[in-house]
Amino acid sequence: MSKAMEDPRKYFMRLNCGGPPVQVKEFKTPIYPDGEEQGVFCVRRSITFCVGKRFCAFDIIEKCKNDIVYSVNIEVREQFAESSGAQTSMWFVRNNRYDVLCSVRTLSSGSYESFRRNYSAPSLPDIETTGLFCHMSGCGSFFTLEKKKFDASEVVERVKTTHAFLFGGDETLSVKVKITNDRKVGLRVEVERPVKLTLDYSYSVFEKMEEKMEREIRNNVLSILRNVSDRDSGDKHNKEPYLQTPSLVQYQERCAGPRVVPLANFEYGEREP
Repeated sequence: MSKAMEDPRKYFMRLNCGGPPVQVKEFKTPIYPDGEEQGVFCVRRSITFCVGKRFCAFDIIEKCKNDIVYSVNIEVREQFAESSGAQTSMWFVRNNRYDVLCSVRTLSSGSYESFRRNYSAPSLPDIETTGLFCHMSGCGSFFTLEKKKFDASEVVERVKTTHAFLFGGDETLSVKVKITNDRKVGLRVEVERPVKLTLDYSYSVFEKMEEKMEREIRNNVLSILRNVSDRDSGDKHNKEPYLQTPSLVQYQERCAGPRVVPLANFEYGEREP
């Protein structure tokens, strides 16, 4: 069976800034045999964006054996001219005990710069955010990877990734992918078609994710400090307190370094200035 490609679906998405439209291509290959492992078959889906010197590609390859999808690879590439580019590789594997295992790696070259943040605060989904910025063009992208776990266990029942490509300075083209482990068919992959959003809206979605995680962690810190304070006040036999409760500022300086956040921000869950 040849690795034939369906006719790509080609269309244009116009930007509100009035610049040239973004050319979008979507295609999916019929199932084809993997060249490395016998009995393994693959399906590839791809979405590409192109405008001027900017090129972005979103590739998804599903590998299956005996009609069970056991592995999903997502390759996200963006290039500006010939000297600058970035690539994010995501690998998801079906596991009988933990449902979905995942690995993420980001590489950048030229004028691209990257940053990454990780949050883990059960029972909320684990969140990883990554941003890429090209100093030469002023464009870039950012994405989140959410891992929803089953109850309080380490079993990852669903993974969701949202990738937003920045175009025109104030607009993004976003692609969402959901991966769930189905005991009968293996990994189920759901890919939403590209959606055009304003940059402000995209930023607000990403910022709310991070603020929610940080607020949960801060509330946990306050809970610990209150418990220690209550225990100290209840010890009537000792003149000296069992444990001197540090101020929240002192606690944060001890745990997080020189960065200081006012106490009011912790109490009311506001954003840090």
